[in-house]
Amino acid sequence: PAPQPPALAPVADIAAAPANERICPKTGNRGCRCGQPTPVDTPEGRHLYPNWPAARVRLLPAQEIASRLHDPNTDGEQDVEYVVTLLEQFRSAFGAMPVGELNDEIVRRLQGHNPRGLAVLPKSHPALNSSGELVDRWGTPFRFHPESASLMLVRSAGPDQKMWTRDDIVSEQAEALAAIDL
Repeated sequence: PAPQPPALAPVADIAAAPANERICPKTGNRGCRCGQPTPVDTPEGRHLYPNWPAARVRLLPAQEIASRLHDPNTDGEQDVEYVVTLLEQFRSAFGAMPVGELNDEIVRRLQGHNPRGLAVLPKSHPALNSSGELVDRWGTPFRFHPESASLMLVRSAGPDQKMWTRDDIVSEQAEALAAIDL
């Protein structure tokens, strides 16, 4: 007989997956698309990847900070700094900023789609649009600009919802870089 694949790690929370989520005929995993399962949120905000050995993503302490995004008692400048803090949490865990060129790529890394399965941003966060992008309080996707492995600038389009205008909100590191006399 042909060798059997190793059994998946048992996860009691997997039953929390929506009933209409596709089950892959190839792997038997829920949400699988060509062997790539989509994460499943549990009521506690944990993400399950049925084909990962640990079968769950570990949330970092930044969850409290993520919950402050778009808080009516804060403003757009604070939101940008909260996003910077999430990036810093990721950097402290990995030694480098998340890799990606587009907003949704950065967001996936922050949500736990990374080699260590560490998440600083819940998959179902209200500051995410339908494309999986992290948006500012006016609904415009943040712009991430990597300066180095340890520095990423964050830009919000501001109230006019147009990038590169006077009301844009840029992370404080941009001001520090501008002050450096090269």
